[in-house]
Amino acid sequence: MHDFQRSSLLSKTTFIQRVNTAGGVAPTTACTDAGAIAFVPYTTDYIFYRAAH
Repeated sequence: MHDFQRSSLLSKTTFIQRVNTAGGVAPTTACTDAGAIAFVPYTTDYIFYRAAH
């Protein structure tokens, strides 16, 4: 493990909650190319939790 991973602000996160989500509707057409990537814009707020010590 790298030093930055051990000391990361989020390294002790145990649960992430996504709230106030808007957008993010899946494409209406089928995927025709294997490995294709579809970018779907959305906005949201994330709440990060960690277990009590």
